[in-house]
Amino acid sequence: MQHSAIIPFPDWVIPFCPNIYLTPNGLLINSGEKDRMIWDGSFIPFWWSTCINMMQDPSKSPEIHFGQAFNKHLVRIWNLRITHPYEDILLWDDDVSGAYRLPKYHPSVAGAFAYSRLDYFFLPTGGTFGSNTSPHEYEPFARARAFLAEHLSRDKTLVLKH
Repeated sequence: MQHSAIIPFPDWVIPFCPNIYLTPNGLLINSGEKDRMIWDGSFIPFWWSTCINMMQDPSKSPEIHFGQAFNKHLVRIWNLRITHPYEDILLWDDDVSGAYRLPKYHPSVAGAFAYSRLDYFFLPTGGTFGSNTSPHEYEPFARARAFLAEHLSRDKTLVLKH
């Protein structure tokens, strides 16, 4: 779990943590693929319960653009090839395996995304995949990274260096 932003504790500390909301987790097992943890922010154990996703208002979050990112990337490659038909086009792959853990939670709300497994209590300190606002909160970071990558890609010395 090299990209994780989680603080593990023994489970006996749970009663001493104010405002803890233990969210159910599961393990998704797909044949031929890596197993992955699932955080279920939509789980409602009883009809009177409130799940964490009901406590968040995605309408106040930034608009999500990463759904069109791949198509925009392909169009950019196409246009680069038209503009520079005989030059090498250097492409790179962005590692997004830890993308949803980059934005960090404020300590006063981190407990809302906590979960327990076996004899441990886990306190996530970064955005959680499964929360309905995590993709929205990642978007400003994605835009900043895209702007920085575009700016740095114009620096010819970086191509020679790397």
